[in-house]
Amino acid sequence: EPYVITAVNIIAADTDKEAFRLFTSLQLRALEMIRGIHGPLQPPVNSIDKVCSKPEKYAVDQRLKYSFVGGPATVKENTKSFLDKTQADEIMVVSHIYDHKARLRSYEILSSL
Repeated sequence: EPYVITAVNIIAADTDKEAFRLFTSLQLRALEMIRGIHGPLQPPVNSIDKVCSKPEKYAVDQRLKYSFVGGPATVKENTKSFLDKTQADEIMVVSHIYDHKARLRSYEILSSL
């Protein structure tokens, strides 16, 4: 029988606001890839909109379409909705978070959902 594994980005934090701030590191990575720059993961910024143009932001959003970002309730709801739509059997998660403790906390939150 077919078995489907999807790969998604999940950035979980105690609040939606903190998760979206942490997510900017991944957005910066996507932006750098679009610009042809390769380097280490950058620390988060307060707003990705201040460091890129509207067309670049659109391209970043398209690259990160399957990213679930937020506090526990938000991540749980969005992940469940994604699984309901795709009927995937399993999710493979990556969390590009600059701060190691925040990354561990993200996985801790995810494992409790």
